[in-house]
Amino acid sequence: MRAGQALTQLVEFTDGFPDGDITWELLDGAGSPVTSGTVTPVPSAVSSVIAVAAVDNGIIEAGALSEPRELQWSYAVAGLLKSGRLRYRLDAFLPLGVSESGVRNKLGLETHELEDEAIDLVGAYSRFRDQVTAASLDDATGLAALKARDAVEAMAAMGQIPALQVKLASKQSSGTDQFQREKIDWNMIRGQLDQYIAEGIAAVNPDLSLVSSFGSLVQTIDRDDPVTGTAA
Repeated sequence: MRAGQALTQLVEFTDGFPDGDITWELLDGAGSPVTSGTVTPVPSAVSSVIAVAAVDNGIIEAGALSEPRELQWSYAVAGLLKSGRLRYRLDAFLPLGVSESGVRNKLGLETHELEDEAIDLVGAYSRFRDQVTAASLDDATGLAALKARDAVEAMAAMGQIPALQVKLASKQSSGTDQFQREKIDWNMIRGQLDQYIAEGIAAVNPDLSLVSSFGSLVQTIDRDDPVTGTAA
């Protein structure tokens, strides 16, 4: 989730109504407490909500792109301790206008086929930044910035392909997918994503003559078109 946003966590009383308050604690990536609190259940309620304020989800180390959090809670039912936890990640704002919808567009998928939560834009941005260097990426403007955006989204899309091949094939075999997904040319899609990545690297840092991507061999930036097979 984006850093600086509030979080609500539903706690369901599946084992009976609590004897007293629900106690909770939020931990940072080092396991140190960020904040804590208690929730008093409403009589006869079947659940309660823990609310973590936006300010408690807004602290990310300077220069970091993400930071883990863990929410822990516990309460007693008939004298027996019940507990739960939720682990999540705070993501910093990403520049370039990268988006989950851009990743889906490059894969030709709809939101219900690949939800935002499954797409790791932060990881893709971090890998691309490391490859082209942070200084070069910070200086990217205009067309170079647009190509960098496409490259980051392509990296995120590339990481989705192995799971998508299994997921979409499974839907097709069960008769739940009306789009004949087994006919997707994944090699062509990989080739196009590699092209986005190669062009992004060349635009941001022309000194880099080689680019490698997820599961692909090291390739030169001058490469054949993935669809026509002619020199790009």
